[in-house]
Amino acid sequence: MSHSIPDHLSPDIKEVLGPVWQSLDQGVAVPLVGNKDNHQLFRVGRRGGRLELWTELDDKGLPQVHVKTWNHILGGEENSFVLPPDRGFIGRGDWSFRDSRDQTIGHHQLAILKDEESGNFFLARMSVGHIAESTKIAENIPSPVHAFGATSRGRWRHNNEDALFIHPAGGIYLVCDGVGKEKHGEIASRAAVTAAGNLLKRKRNIPLALSEAHQEVLINGQGGATTIVGAVETQPNNYEVFNLGDSPAYLIDLATQTITKITEDHVSPNPDPNKKPRLSRALGMDNSNPCRRSITLNKNQFLLLCTDGLSDYFRSGRITAGTVLEQLSCQPINTAVVSLVTLANHAGGKDNITAVLVGHHQ
Repeated sequence: MSHSIPDHLSPDIKEVLGPVWQSLDQGVAVPLVGNKDNHQLFRVGRRGGRLELWTELDDKGLPQVHVKTWNHILGGEENSFVLPPDRGFIGRGDWSFRDSRDQTIGHHQLAILKDEESGNFFLARMSVGHIAESTKIAENIPSPVHAFGATSRGRWRHNNEDALFIHPAGGIYLVCDGVGKEKHGEIASRAAVTAAGNLLKRKRNIPLALSEAHQEVLINGQGGATTIVGAVETQPNNYEVFNLGDSPAYLIDLATQTITKITEDHVSPNPDPNKKPRLSRALGMDNSNPCRRSITLNKNQFLLLCTDGLSDYFRSGRITAGTVLEQLSCQPINTAVVSLVTLANHAGGKDNITAVLVGHHQ
């Protein structure tokens, strides 16, 4: 599955549902993962309506995908349903798209379907009761899960400038934190993870991937920039970890009860002591000399990639090492990573929050 929007989709569908393809990746339903406290991890909307998807993990650690649609013109909720694991056709709802002058530019039925053979979920546009076009939005999560991620826009931000790329089959994990005015940081981070992730799937060349992502941000990032932290599996459980900016990576060891930061922040002092240090390197800025380190994940060890929306609370002590170790000790990796994001929201949620956990696998 590619991050790019399928060419055959009509222009209005592309514009309104673009974030669906920008947000989703192979292998796991990462951007759909949320919980009751913070379920607005994925939202698409226009003046005519809004579509929201999130999941709540069941007692087996598998996601139940919740769907809500609203009509802003008529007011109120149009549809609310859960995607149970045992139904092929899940549900559908009418969806009117409107332009800036409040003129209707399209009227469609959207449906959520599940392919029983593959276990994959699809978002489809219906026409006269038939599927006119569809795209995969989430794959069935394999068991046991050894890598998972979650993202949240936090409690105070209006948009999410973080982005992530997870490809467990290829051992590729990326997290970006965009910076820039308006939505330029969001555009930059998504452009970077798409370019770097797609190149790493073809060639396991980290310098080339960073160069490609840097050029993509310069060309299409609209003046924004982005940090990046990533890990590429070179041999089973052996990873090359790299970063530019202040998005960190940590090695978590349950056996020794330790959490070790394994990346360096690329920052310079801020003249205002009340503000955070300034970025000195990032994609779209100075992309030279990224930090690189090779690690091996042994049993009971985890690699955590995250943005400063989480790591700032480690630094301040609002989220302690003991709390992080406890979360990983008492629950599966997929629920643990969601718990870390939730903890950051409970600690203040002042920034976007993204975390990816990678564990040892057989």
